[in-house]
Amino acid sequence: WNSFEYGVVLMNMLWTIYNVIITGAAFAVSNEARQLRKAHRVPACLNAVLYLPNGKSWATETLDFSATGLSLKFPHGANIDKDLLVSVGLFRGDQEFAFPAHVVFINDQRISLSLAFPTLSSEANYIRCTFSRADAWADWLNVLIVDKPLSSLKEVLVQSMKGYRILSTFLYHSISDVVRHKTSTFRA
Repeated sequence: WNSFEYGVVLMNMLWTIYNVIITGAAFAVSNEARQLRKAHRVPACLNAVLYLPNGKSWATETLDFSATGLSLKFPHGANIDKDLLVSVGLFRGDQEFAFPAHVVFINDQRISLSLAFPTLSSEANYIRCTFSRADAWADWLNVLIVDKPLSSLKEVLVQSMKGYRILSTFLYHSISDVVRHKTSTFRA
């Protein structure tokens, strides 16, 4: 050990600690539930009309939209079931466009619809009514989250500890099972 190597040793120790932390965070992330969402949702309050197969229609508003579907405020008094085929009308200026959809989720406050575009022009009209509106991206700068490096570091450390806890629990149960199996076969 050379007295001139303190900096190198310190750098290697810090690098090792960093890698241990990141490995723990990777363990935690690998244990997370799979995300089922296919497309990012954009929060937006747009006027909409929900058309039911029985001919009734309900004026409502969107809560959010994505490339493959949207969520509406539940119109009170409506009788809507999951998997019902409906149409939803969205507006671009004074012009209304109706899009076929089916109900994938429903509760007292929200109806989530999956859209089925029969033609490319129907999908283009949907994009015009949602993503390409003049005001769609007007306040995108207002929703940016300010970076907080120390909070982020704390979150990574917490996730790392969670990852090692998950790993230790998994190893404990795995080793217990092996020991139990070996002792049971040894006694037999």
